[in-house]
Amino acid sequence: MSVHRPNGTNLDFTKDSEGHWTVNGLAAGQVLDQNTTSTFISSLVNVRMLEPAGKTVKPEMGVDGSGATVVTWTATSTPAAPEASSADAPPPAAAPITQSYRVGAEVPGQTGRNYVKSDTSPYVFQVLKNTVTNALEKPVDKLLVGAAPDPAPKPPQGFGGPPPGAMGFGVHPPAGGRRPR
Repeated sequence: MSVHRPNGTNLDFTKDSEGHWTVNGLAAGQVLDQNTTSTFISSLVNVRMLEPAGKTVKPEMGVDGSGATVVTWTATSTPAAPEASSADAPPPAAAPITQSYRVGAEVPGQTGRNYVKSDTSPYVFQVLKNTVTNALEKPVDKLLVGAAPDPAPKPPQGFGGPPPGAMGFGVHPPAGGRRPR
């Protein structure tokens, strides 16, 4: 998992074979809080999209160039075994999958919204800024053992959860049942 920010505070996380997270730039004696870091990583890959802003990337969206925050992750998935496989056959090899998205400018006239462009969609989307705030701003010292916890996040609207019609990258289609392709 990598978070590359325009201000130069880049975070490069690695998960070891035992499932423990590490990050670049820790000083001697600094240790990541594994639960806080896992929650942070999860928040980076579970961004909720509100609505498409179109397929045309415009300069004012800020998703191209040096002003965008780029979040990239690689996950490993295990493909299904072939139907005619033998019980003695070794399991299929895990296939690494890399995805990324770019957080751009605030949406004009829409308080608290930013543009986001995922590499898995031809669309630029609008998202609530609070769903990408961790990617944009959270310092690594908030992920350390003994760090003061962040205040509890407020729900984006309504009685909690995402707004109606919101969707995560490749998770649920927006209201109306049609998924942009």
